[in-house]
Amino acid sequence: MRYRNSLILAASAGILLAFPPFHLEPLILISLVPLLIAIRTTPTGKAAFFTGWGFGFLTMLGLHRWMWALTPFAPVWTIAVVWVIFSAYLALFYGAGTWAIRRLPSIPLFVTVPAIWTLIEYTRLIGPIGNPAGMLGYGLIDLFPLNQIASVGGVLLLTFGVALINSLVAEVIIHPGLRKLVLSFTIFVVFGIWLGSGLLLDIKQTQVPAWKSVTVSIIQGNHPQTAKESQASWATIESDYLMLSDSIPESSESQWILWPETITPTLMLNNPTLVTAIKKIAQKKSAILLFGSPIQSQSRYYNAIVGISPEGETLPPYKKHLLMPFGEYWPAKSVFQMVGLDNLVGTDYSTDTEIKPMPITSEISVAGAICLESLYPFYTREAVSKGANAIVVVANNAWFFNSIAAQMHLNMTRMRAIETRRWAVIAANTGLSAVIAPSGQIIRKSQLNHREILRESIKLQRTQTPYVTLGNWIVWISIMILMISSGVAGYYKFKNLSE
Repeated sequence: MRYRNSLILAASAGILLAFPPFHLEPLILISLVPLLIAIRTTPTGKAAFFTGWGFGFLTMLGLHRWMWALTPFAPVWTIAVVWVIFSAYLALFYGAGTWAIRRLPSIPLFVTVPAIWTLIEYTRLIGPIGNPAGMLGYGLIDLFPLNQIASVGGVLLLTFGVALINSLVAEVIIHPGLRKLVLSFTIFVVFGIWLGSGLLLDIKQTQVPAWKSVTVSIIQGNHPQTAKESQASWATIESDYLMLSDSIPESSESQWILWPETITPTLMLNNPTLVTAIKKIAQKKSAILLFGSPIQSQSRYYNAIVGISPEGETLPPYKKHLLMPFGEYWPAKSVFQMVGLDNLVGTDYSTDTEIKPMPITSEISVAGAICLESLYPFYTREAVSKGANAIVVVANNAWFFNSIAAQMHLNMTRMRAIETRRWAVIAANTGLSAVIAPSGQIIRKSQLNHREILRESIKLQRTQTPYVTLGNWIVWISIMILMISSGVAGYYKFKNLSE
């Protein structure tokens, strides 16, 4: 009966994290409390593992429900299998984390949980199938000024803070008497310091003078994926983008025109008619025109961001680093070919070997990101550390229709702006396109599945945040906390056995 109650608590925590009612994102500050109480009541480490796994499985199922938008492009049974298996795999990280928490019963939750949860999310984030969905830090994207400390330690520092508040609340519920009062006061102090730090960081950011300004025009053509896959539609799509770009006012100030990722699945630079038309627009508007396109370099193909200057010069491209499995490369490609499924396997894209900014002029460069790359903090941080003055994201969300995928993509990209204190611009074919301030605030945003032009002046920066300079230092702090906690727990266990 006791373990069954623990499973119910874990399930409620998973559902609350994946489906916050009425979009009440502040609930993330207490969303783990049922799970943490459940862990303390599980009889064994094995039971704690399966409790955490169940929590993670429900959470990941909920957060990846956008996969069902792919039904026009893949059989339903395939989507169902991938949805369940991938969610079950990601849930293993939570099972391992809850097992570790349960194995340290003599250490307070507010010590072990923030460290372990931070390490869970970091290890889940890295690798070829790393996944950022459900990271606690992203849940704070609309909670100003709590989200501002991401400029000090990234999204993982926010995760550490959320886990700390959750574990303190759980301890208040678990413990009686004076300890409950002390823990309640500790929550008040921690939350106050956090709020104050966020406000000070934001004030400091607003006092940083702009180095340069540029006007950005984002073109959202709103063409469905079925049209992009039909060669008969390509000329019309290209004409639409040229027409929309030509409607942008001419300006005496520096300006960029931004198209989304692969408006057509072609090597656009190999189309002389299109390139000539783009050069005319760039010259007429005195603008740098940036767009996503596959490119070929020798025998390799890359998904890239390409730029054309007002002088008609092709800028050095940004080449994508994080490729999407089964879309941009095929894992275990030889296996598919061996069983006679060569017709399913396409040509793999290659990745750039070095993360670096994309030069726009002799003085200005940007941190490029193509589609899902902007969900991961590593790439923009590295590019900004090497001098990028803004973040430019191109995406194609047409695959996902009206699902939550576009909103999740926008929210996670906003975190990159806070971490680096850079303006960020997103151009997405069907939306959501946006202009994002360094505070993470959305200055302009398109509607989903609408044809729009977003136009805004953004400020280019040269200063670097502590996060850009130091990286994910909170991961090393978490490792130290876990090592010390394990040593202390081992000492007390040995001492009890000796007695």
